[in-house]
Amino acid sequence: SKSEKYINIPFDFPKNIEVIYNLITGSCDMGNIILDFFAGSSSTGHAVFEYNYKNVKAKHKFILVQLDELIDEKNDIKANYKNISAIAIERLKQACKYYRENSNEWKEYSFKVFKLQKSNFRTWNDYEGADIKGLEAHYDLFESPLIEDWTEESLLTEILLCEGFPLDRRIERFDNNGNTLFRVSSDFCEHKLLICLDKNVEAVTVENLELRDDEIFICLDNAINDVQKLILTDKGVIKTI
Repeated sequence: SKSEKYINIPFDFPKNIEVIYNLITGSCDMGNIILDFFAGSSSTGHAVFEYNYKNVKAKHKFILVQLDELIDEKNDIKANYKNISAIAIERLKQACKYYRENSNEWKEYSFKVFKLQKSNFRTWNDYEGADIKGLEAHYDLFESPLIEDWTEESLLTEILLCEGFPLDRRIERFDNNGNTLFRVSSDFCEHKLLICLDKNVEAVTVENLELRDDEIFICLDNAINDVQKLILTDKGVIKTI
């Protein structure tokens, strides 16, 4: 592949993408998902990009899985990459850039990275003892169900997984009266989600919010008051965190 000349692959013997390309040619239709549980340096992802580039009607996607495997301390590439996953991500970035710059027609050369992390929700610890004040103090620790260092992106992803949405779901982000909202949909889910993770949902947002019959509104529990909860309940299905 010509692209390999412009993409830095810091391995002596990376997988041959032409072989993977031929496997795709002989076993896939025009819109399959190719799964590789041993991603390595992302040769499979590179081969899928190459196939879509050379075949106008091809719309293949890929899922690559790679353990957080550290690079041997004696290896020279240790200085630039902490683990194998870092090499895979960098290779896909370079591949995306190459195919975007050399393609005569627009195609979506992009990818998303997900990694296993701890939950954004606190783990409840049972309280043992007869001290009422101690019990109240214990409950105060769980006034919010979320950990202190939660981020919007990671919490949003966890909510979507808990609600049964796949990782390739569609997310539309938009502003509404000073609040940021996310409308989420997927071909695999009959319903949609409308999510606001702001620490305060403005009253005007609550009043003007229009929920469709197939939408569920999700927000932080302490972002709205009881009156606003009643207003939202009248508008449709809501869930609070």
